[in-house]
Parts: sequence; structure tokens; C-alpha cells
Amino acid sequence: MLQRARKYEVDLSLFEDPNITTTGIYTRLTDEIWWLQRLRKIHAQKLEQDAIRIGVVYQRSGRYVSDETLTRRREQKKRTRPAFLMGYWQPMNSARALH
Repeated sequence: MLQRARKYEVDLSLFEDPNITTTGIYTRLTDEIWWLQRLRKIHAQKLEQDAIRIGVVYQRSGRYVSDETLTRRREQKKRTRPAFLMGYWQPMNSARALH
């Protein structure tokens, strides 16, 4: 599992936290939601890096973010806002004890 995380460039620095147990690490690495969150983040970062690299996004043009990233963020806020306002949303660390 660690090899797969390295292959997809998943940030493993959180595992260096001395408060996270071996069980916590294993739980995260075998959790589908944890993987989806990490892979979505990596995909978005790579997409934005490529947009900057090919010149679609550049600092002098105004906002330093691609239209696609901005649209994706706005859509995410629309989806999560109702759950947040109704009290269903909790920070991941308090909702799921993975330590």
C-alpha cells in the first residue's frame, strides 16, 4: 500500500506524526474515502500545474487559477453548503477517529 501511495505521489508526511498509530496508518491506507480524497487533490494539483506549464494560466493574466479549477471549487462549495448548514458536516478528524 505504501508503494502505491508513493507511485501516485500521495503526501505521506502525516504519517510522521507521533500521535498516529500503526493501526491509524493502516486504517487510512485501506480506506476508500481517504484514497479518493488524496487522489482528487493530486489530480487537481497536476491539472493546475499543466495549465500553468502550457500557458493557459499565468500570473499577469489576472487570477492565477484555471477556469476549470475555479468552476470545480465553486461546484464543490454548492454541494457541501447544504450539509454544512444542516449540521451534518464535521471535520474528518472528529467524525472518524483514525488514531
